[in-house]
Amino acid sequence: MEGRFVNYGSADGLSSNTIYAITQDADGFLWIGTRNGLCRFDGARFMAWKELGRVNALAMDKENRLWVGTTEGLYVQETPGQARNDGKEGFLKGPSGHIRALLADSDGFVWATVGDSLLLKFSFSEGVREEARTTYYKRYHEGDYPYFQIYQDAKGRIWLGGRIVKCQYVDDRMHPESEYYFDDHRCMGSYAEVDGELYAYSDYTDSLCIVNASGRSRNLGRLPVAHASLLTDRKGRLWAAGSYGLGLVDLIRPEATTVYKHDADNPSSLASTELYCLFEDRQGNLWLGGNNGLSVLCPALQQVHSLDTPSRQITALMRSADGKIWVGTADKGACCIDSSATLGMTSSSPVSCLYEDCAGAVYIGLWNNTGFEIWENGRMRKGFVSGPLPKAQEPAAVGDRRTSNWIADFLEDDRGRFWVVTWEGVGLNEWDRKTGRTLPPQWLSPYYQLTPQVDSNIYLSSRLGSRLIEDTAGNLIYGTTEAGLNIINKDTGLVTKYYRDNSDIPDNYVTDLCLTKDGTIWTATRGGLWSPSGGHCLDGMLVQSVETDAASRLWAGTEEGLYFIDTDGTVGRAGTGLGFPSDIYGEHVSCPLADGSLAFGGSSGAVTFHPDSLLRQAMAPELFLTAFSTEGTALQFNFSVKNLPQAALLQYRYRLAGVDPDWIPAEFPRLQGRYNGLFPGRYTLEIQCSDLFGRWQDAPLVHPFRIRPPLLLRWPFLLLYLLLLSLAAWLFVRYRENRQRAR
Repeated sequence: MEGRFVNYGSADGLSSNTIYAITQDADGFLWIGTRNGLCRFDGARFMAWKELGRVNALAMDKENRLWVGTTEGLYVQETPGQARNDGKEGFLKGPSGHIRALLADSDGFVWATVGDSLLLKFSFSEGVREEARTTYYKRYHEGDYPYFQIYQDAKGRIWLGGRIVKCQYVDDRMHPESEYYFDDHRCMGSYAEVDGELYAYSDYTDSLCIVNASGRSRNLGRLPVAHASLLTDRKGRLWAAGSYGLGLVDLIRPEATTVYKHDADNPSSLASTELYCLFEDRQGNLWLGGNNGLSVLCPALQQVHSLDTPSRQITALMRSADGKIWVGTADKGACCIDSSATLGMTSSSPVSCLYEDCAGAVYIGLWNNTGFEIWENGRMRKGFVSGPLPKAQEPAAVGDRRTSNWIADFLEDDRGRFWVVTWEGVGLNEWDRKTGRTLPPQWLSPYYQLTPQVDSNIYLSSRLGSRLIEDTAGNLIYGTTEAGLNIINKDTGLVTKYYRDNSDIPDNYVTDLCLTKDGTIWTATRGGLWSPSGGHCLDGMLVQSVETDAASRLWAGTEEGLYFIDTDGTVGRAGTGLGFPSDIYGEHVSCPLADGSLAFGGSSGAVTFHPDSLLRQAMAPELFLTAFSTEGTALQFNFSVKNLPQAALLQYRYRLAGVDPDWIPAEFPRLQGRYNGLFPGRYTLEIQCSDLFGRWQDAPLVHPFRIRPPLLLRWPFLLLYLLLLSLAAWLFVRYRENRQRAR
């Protein structure tokens, strides 16, 4: 099962790689309970409270107050958020005992399972207050398992779970002594609701069950995850995490659930082989704790899907009419793939291009001067261009076109003519699919290189063809590798040429072509993207492939990564942090897919993604201050983003409005700033981050603050100074008057 996880461990600042509990506070901080204390994570830094010992359970109550269950007892923040500044001093010690599970219910009370059989109910009012207690029932005592849960269902009932905890619930939360339990052999380890049904994991049978209030449970099937913790995410999907990995549960056939697992050879796989807890934060990220650190499944990082191809050297991509993806490689030929398997292979010749005609025949261009292959009706046959070269072509090439079968592209135009583009020969060849014959050339290029003095609109600018498309008017758009772009008029057959000497095309080497919905032609070159209509972007970049999506945005594979150009002209870069394979994309190695997705490939494999979903997930997250202090004339602050897994993938900058002439960059993970020698007065701190494409957010975080003058310069002292000055002046006047009278 494909998935990209971000993993954190002790090397990143975690106090232990064994994690038992996770929760999030209202400010955006993630709290992690470990074997060696409590940690708080802000996306860039971990802060640890190791003196709390082993932390088994965490809960955040309605007042944003953190409750911490440890093997030594219960701790709780004295005031919401106080531990953020004061360290351990921000926690009050509650009852002693081995706290196994915690729950903050909808009424603001906190429930705890303590030891082997005690259920306690707490409230907070200037300290921890016990409201009620009762017993709960375990099947037997065996080991110190980390699998315990307290769960409140939609009807308000409190369910107790654990690896050796019998299926039971508290029906009346005001009087928990009226607890009901089932005299059942089943031990329910965890609970979650989906569409009004209460699902439970039976640790006795490793099965997923549906439980009703009468005490009956219905077994749905065995899960491929053992000792599972269940969670229903905001989309209503059921997840199970435990031994063997994380599964997105198939509610119809639980045994068919696919599972994310640890892969020692894949650093983006799950970090742990045993998972003890899972938690969904407010941004929709799924956090998992286990025996080897903290992992997170971030939706923004699941938008790019790698294609399972026979080779990493991808040289061509195409979607066929039946929705399948064809892949050309440099060393394994071409193949057709679907979502699960390779369906067929051609010869091992280097593939330069792929094309499907209206009859469903697939043409495979080869880059070894041997022509092309045609896959039709389950059989493969050969094709090639041939025929004598006209005398007008002889200055550039001599002999039969059979020696010029470096295939660059194919096209079936709106008149049913089939074109084969070659690098050498005559460049643009019409080929008869019925007879396999090459027709006499209609346009020639009798020059090795373009010569403007003898240029003519009956000639192509070069015989070295690279790409061919048809515009909305039926004109042929022909790209070359040395002499720019040619547009052949459908009606007159005359050629309009665009090259460096007669236009602003950035480079004469055309690598790819595409059309937007409005019929605009975009030309990818080794010097940027350019349109004969006057547009240009990515100036100076070697653009290898270009596609347009359903919203008329442009996507360009370059040797510096994948870029997109929005309809408003803004440019973004899709880095490898999102799952794209590398910064180097192949020439004309891209294609649109049936569902609106795009596929791009190059020297490190091929990927697919949906532009709308990717851009939606890539939006700049909300910033927040993680620390802020002013002392005297100094300011110090730390910051991060509330979508914590994205923090390392973004760009940051800050400034003091009216003080800094320019933005000051901040490098992850040192997301902090400091100013000294500020004059007393009012200031505004502005902090800005980018989205996942490097585009700066429109509205920065704005934090006004004040630098107060020194104590002896504040208004009470100034008033005192004024009074003293007035008194001194009065005394001086009286002294002068007395002196004058004395004379």
